[in-house]
Amino acid sequence: MPLRLSGKINLALQLPLLRDRLLNAGSVPTGGSSAEFAWQMTIEFDNNARIVKAA
Repeated sequence: MPLRLSGKINLALQLPLLRDRLLNAGSVPTGGSSAEFAWQMTIEFDNNARIVKAA
């Protein structure tokens, strides 16, 4: 994701109205960089894969 867009998204996530709407929808607005997002997705994918294999 381009740095400029990432920066704008991170700023928007600090707005109370947007944060409240995301929280009410069950999301956890954290923001961060593209690299941090990719790392988090890797962790979640690995965790979910273990859960599916165990089921």
